[in-house]
Amino acid sequence: MADLCDTCWYNVYDEEADTNMCDLQLDQDEYGELLIRERQGKPCKYYRKDVGEYGIVRKQN
Repeated sequence: MADLCDTCWYNVYDEEADTNMCDLQLDQDEYGELLIRERQGKPCKYYRKDVGEYGIVRKQN
């Protein structure tokens, strides 16, 4: 799952922790489900490919 996280829209760098983190706002139940899916080797259902700044502008035009 770490490979998917590297290219995910919600992946952000936290300077204090000096690591990348998921910035998706999940409640306790959703987060628990995410951890269970990760242990089972299933892909994250919240994954969204990061299209970058140019991808966002392209959709606006």
